[in-house]
Amino acid sequence: MRRNGRRAARISVFLSVVVWIVFLQGLALAQVVLRNQPVSSTLNHNNETTIAINPSDTLNLIGGTIVQGTNAGPLGYFWSIDGGVSWSANEQFSVGSEQLTDPVVAFDGHGVAYYVYLRKHDGIFLHKSTNGGQSWPGYRRPVLTTQMTVDKPWLAISPIMNQSNQHDISVVFIENDPLGLNGIHVWEGFSSDSGATFSNSRLTESSDFFGGPSVAFGPDNKRYFVWARLDNSTPSRTTHIWFMPSGGESTPITSVNQAGVVDQVSQRYVLKSSKVRVTSYPSIDVDRSEGSRRGWIYVTWTDGETPDVLLIKSTD
Repeated sequence: MRRNGRRAARISVFLSVVVWIVFLQGLALAQVVLRNQPVSSTLNHNNETTIAINPSDTLNLIGGTIVQGTNAGPLGYFWSIDGGVSWSANEQFSVGSEQLTDPVVAFDGHGVAYYVYLRKHDGIFLHKSTNGGQSWPGYRRPVLTTQMTVDKPWLAISPIMNQSNQHDISVVFIENDPLGLNGIHVWEGFSSDSGATFSNSRLTESSDFFGGPSVAFGPDNKRYFVWARLDNSTPSRTTHIWFMPSGGESTPITSVNQAGVVDQVSQRYVLKSSKVRVTSYPSIDVDRSEGSRRGWIYVTWTDGETPDVLLIKSTD
């Protein structure tokens, strides 16, 4: 009995030590996750940041940003191979004096990284990286080359390959009529060959003002779009969120009160307290997991003078 008692005591001590080790490891991990981790070393004010996680290696993250603190200039790219604990950076992505803006990054299902941006007065371009975003050597494809005034591109990539063993790529953006006579339209640049070539089509037809398009792929490679339709005839500038599946008809899914208040100097919508610019443009994503919510669609946006973040979902 005494021997069994000693053995039980040793087991109890051992389990206590294991519990403390697990607790301390969890505490250390929490400290790593919660602390602010520098990504860029530049002294300039970065803006228009974007980030993506590699689905084939979730410790691999990439990011992009404008590095000059303005609304256009050189772009930077960043990568991490340890889940964001440490980062490496190249803060001069553009060539020469190019004025680049609106960067967005994404991975395909096989870990290839993509970087899309707008080049002012010229078009939208795509780069590709096969080493987790560490370099983007010589691969530059035009999504759109045009004299149109385009803005706000967004990028999505199919989770699985198509029948040609390529990934589908969708880049949505707006065409801005400088005179305001023909409205602002939503366009899509679509590639079925992993970004080698793109075809472009307009998704909106009326002369209304549309903005902030976003796109996501479902688990079956179907594309889903959302954008904002602005009603300039109302004092509050009510925004209507519109939804459209690829190959289907667009339909309004909710109305929104524009976030923030009008700044009398810039005429932009800003937060009343800080003058930070805000919009009520929507974002969309689709559950591509193997769980019970596979295929559910989620749309989120901001709403109201003191903005709330709202979300709706579709299960069918």
